[in-house]
Amino acid sequence: MFAVASATSLTARPLQRPFVPCKSPQHARQAPVCMAKPVKASELRNLSIAEIDAQVDQLKRDLFALRIKFAKQEDWKPSSVKEIKHKVAQLLTVRRENEAKEGMLKRESRKAAKKKLLDAGFGRA
Repeated sequence: MFAVASATSLTARPLQRPFVPCKSPQHARQAPVCMAKPVKASELRNLSIAEIDAQVDQLKRDLFALRIKFAKQEDWKPSSVKEIKHKVAQLLTVRRENEAKEGMLKRESRKAAKKKLLDAGFGRA
């Protein structure tokens, strides 16, 4: 009726060669790939709050586009997600520092951000 597999055929695995990195001269001549130069926070401190908000919005759109590429199984670099999130965090930190210099409390800052979203039509009152 049915063929039964032996116990040894289920557990036996073919031998695998250990990983050995390629040391061919062809690969040794290639220049390393350089990533985009990270932006220093000191360069971002010169921006106004409106400019920072515009950059944060654009970066969040880029992050959403990367999520769409991932869902569609298109080519994308996973490291770019980390870079974008890092840049957003830098910008928001600099924004909060600027608000603190102006004397705005953290509570007032969050209340203003929520009001901005409500005025744009997002969220609930």
